[in-house]
Amino acid sequence: MANLTPGDMLKLLQTGSHAGLYYLYGRDVAGVAAFTKRLVKKLDGDVQRYEGRELDLEQLADAVGQYAMFAQNNVILIHDPPAEEWSADRIASFLKILEDVPSSTVVICSVTGFDVCGGKKAPTPKNKKLIDFFAKHGAVCNFEARTAAQLVKPMTERAARSGCTLSRQNAERIAQLCLCDTMRIGNELDKLCAYADGGEITPEAISMLVAGEESLNAFALAKAVTSRNGKAAMETLDILSQQRNEPVMLLSAITSAFLDLYRAKAAQAAGKHHEHVLEDFSYKGREFAVKNAFRDAGKSSLEQLRACMLILRDTDTALKSTRVDGRTLIEEAITRMLAVER
Repeated sequence: MANLTPGDMLKLLQTGSHAGLYYLYGRDVAGVAAFTKRLVKKLDGDVQRYEGRELDLEQLADAVGQYAMFAQNNVILIHDPPAEEWSADRIASFLKILEDVPSSTVVICSVTGFDVCGGKKAPTPKNKKLIDFFAKHGAVCNFEARTAAQLVKPMTERAARSGCTLSRQNAERIAQLCLCDTMRIGNELDKLCAYADGGEITPEAISMLVAGEESLNAFALAKAVTSRNGKAAMETLDILSQQRNEPVMLLSAITSAFLDLYRAKAAQAAGKHHEHVLEDFSYKGREFAVKNAFRDAGKSSLEQLRACMLILRDTDTALKSTRVDGRTLIEEAITRMLAVER
């Protein structure tokens, strides 16, 4: 087999055939998770589940060689194998185990916890090594992010199954507010359908129930910090905290906004335009973020943005390694960034 589309994968399942090895990844995290669940169910086997970061290779080798006792297939599901954290020897050992998988064994690597491309267009070297191996010996599927227009049909169909009507315009608006994140779209649609109670999902309901675009608020915070407007920065932090009350996720949203600004500023310094950034990084469905960053990056310097990124990096480490209140650490980070010279 090789690299397949989600549609090809579905057709393969419908024929009753399957590959011995699967590597599923992509920006459509909900799509990866949903297909993994469907694949496991279709294989109807004894399932052994492993977390990639806790994977014991000797235990995996034993599991691969086993035969299903009470089912047709021996299914091994490995969630988030962190290839970039593995040594070359560990990767080689992992792939050696999978070179000669029995016909009754199916190994599925499902990646939903990190970006195998590391924010770029193509997979990072170590992740690519895994992907190339699975493409040669089994099947690989990249669940790419879909645009708002592409999401309209499944969204209206989902609303219809709940007895509700959803216009194309309102479906696109919901998709844009959710950054075309299918998992988040599904959650918001369920909430809207429950509110509509068999009626139409209106713009008013969307405004009232769908969380405000957190990335826009994160960008507003970054803009306030680089403009050294402390009052606006802290007020925006309050809004973001209501949307992302988990400190690690809140810091991630803020860091992402600063990264957008840094990329835009670096591109400007190199005489590039926003189209080049769109080509070099994964911004499908988030084109507006690049345009906003190019619009406002001129008000800051590369040195200022670099210093802010280092502060955010240190704060992320502190969040994950100390018991200090997360909100306090983030406020301290903002205070330190406000003091950075332009």
